[in-house]
Amino acid sequence: MLLLSETQVHECLSMKDCVEVNRRALASLRPGGGSKVPTRLRLPYYTSSKEEEASDWSLFKPAAFYGNDDTIMGMKLVSVRADNPSKGLPLVPATVMLLDAPSGQVQAILSGTYLTGARTAAGSAVATHLVTADKEWKHLVVFGAGLQAECHIEALLCVQPSISQITIINRSSKRANDLVEDLPSQIKGHVVLLEDKEGIQQSLKDADVVVVCTNTKTPLFDGSWLPPGCHVNGVGSYTPAMQEVDETLVNRCRVLVDTPESLDVGDLKHLDRDTHPWKLLGEALEDPNWLTDDLDSSIIDCTFFKSTGTAIQDVMTAKLVVDRARELGIGNEIDMS
Repeated sequence: MLLLSETQVHECLSMKDCVEVNRRALASLRPGGGSKVPTRLRLPYYTSSKEEEASDWSLFKPAAFYGNDDTIMGMKLVSVRADNPSKGLPLVPATVMLLDAPSGQVQAILSGTYLTGARTAAGSAVATHLVTADKEWKHLVVFGAGLQAECHIEALLCVQPSISQITIINRSSKRANDLVEDLPSQIKGHVVLLEDKEGIQQSLKDADVVVVCTNTKTPLFDGSWLPPGCHVNGVGSYTPAMQEVDETLVNRCRVLVDTPESLDVGDLKHLDRDTHPWKLLGEALEDPNWLTDDLDSSIIDCTFFKSTGTAIQDVMTAKLVVDRARELGIGNEIDMS
């Protein structure tokens, strides 16, 4: 059994390859696409006597892909622990287990924190490329300055190297400034604090693509501030009580989701599934003509991709990492017999 640390996973996972494998993973979620993703098991962690007050969770997420030449099976264990950052620990610690499908034995265990950030950003890059493939866009606005923000910047640069301006909007300036300092020299970086509503509105008026990757329970901006043609990726909210974007924005958008479960989060609580244009990303990848169907452009003039993540992304990305690690001789092999 191969063990891979966080550093080793990062070493074995290029963002370009991550985007491509996640394109295949998300496409496999369409009917007949070859994936099987059972309902995840959620366990609350709470220090009070009331489970309904739990803000921390651990999720067990299995998945399998049945391809023509190979079967990939595995599971991710991921948790959210709000107090972790104050202890120097990741907010969302994760571990991925990969099986040898024919024998049923565990073939690898990977640290999954960076992998989760990378595959989430790769999914956003797949969606963004799909809806902006005929455009050369310049201005990226990112809400948040953590791992997801960092990974999204890298992933979106993979699919749109013409980006020339990146605005990072965050509660505090230190981490945002660090991200700006790490940008390629040809990109102009700018930091706006979340409390600066006028600065946010000014930044959004010419945004081409927006990423929201926060844990907020209330919308981050007024959806009317975005210009027509803007695309938004939402990855931070994952419960009905969390909401990064408002109803105004959603009403302006063709909506893409990674899984049907994403329809249940707070961002989409007002979405009329029978009348509003929405589609699984995997289906849109198979039939991109849906994006050009005639709609009233005075009402629907933007796009929104809502992602809560799916274990098929984790296990297919883990397979890519394990194959690369064995090719490079990276990691520790453990005999469990």
